[in-house]
Amino acid sequence: MKLHSPFQRHKMTKYILVNTHLCEACWNCLDVCPNQVLGKLEFGGHRHIRINASENCKGCKKCVQACPNHAIEYVNPAKHQAEVQAI
Repeated sequence: MKLHSPFQRHKMTKYILVNTHLCEACWNCLDVCPNQVLGKLEFGGHRHIRINASENCKGCKKCVQACPNHAIEYVNPAKHQAEVQAI
């Protein structure tokens, strides 16, 4: 049985998946996102990107290309749908 993570919605859209452990808070992805999908999380010792508006993501991959740490991964929308149904 897989438990639902209340924060999962802040890590993925239909097209991208964010690995917050790899994010070094350079904010390059925020600068290139044309749809304001991403936002900053700066709370205590935590500094990384998060998904603020997943419905705005169009899969342009600009954030994926801008991340020097590979913290953002492009996912196949069909694969993503299968993962969401498994949750």
